[in-house]
Amino acid sequence: MFKRVIFGLIVFVSILNAKSCICFEIDGKIGEEIKALIEKYKTSLKSVSIKNDNIDTNEIITKLESNLESKQIKEMEDKKQKIIKQKLLSGKKIFVSKCQVCHGKKAQLEAYNRSRALNTLTLEEIKTSIKGYQTDQYDRGLAMIMKPYANSLMVEDIEAIYQYIQTLK
Repeated sequence: MFKRVIFGLIVFVSILNAKSCICFEIDGKIGEEIKALIEKYKTSLKSVSIKNDNIDTNEIITKLESNLESKQIKEMEDKKQKIIKQKLLSGKKIFVSKCQVCHGKKAQLEAYNRSRALNTLTLEEIKTSIKGYQTDQYDRGLAMIMKPYANSLMVEDIEAIYQYIQTLK
């Protein structure tokens, strides 16, 4: 399989660097593989050159790996940014609908003069408080108000709310 790919790449690079048209036909599975490779990497190999009809396959492989690695890193970064944006949007939605009325638009209020301002707490402090409300282990005087909200939150929700609060500072 590796030899087929190398052969395909050599043919492909030859085509890219040819001064005139080269026509050939490759049938079967290898032809389909080469065609797929050509379509996939046709913009990635423009800088590979052929000198004196000698092809440096190591150069081709190195450039392909480098281009592929760069593309994968960019795709991973794009996915990461998309997840962060989704988490922030989720955190904002939950915060606005469940927290903002008591804790303020910037999470700066001490709700009912009993709680701490959410924007001063760490993620662990918020998680501990919410878990305490859920298990009736935590009460700063008005747990009956907070418990229904706490019971509706999952760990992912708390993390999303915390990340959103960080953007308010």
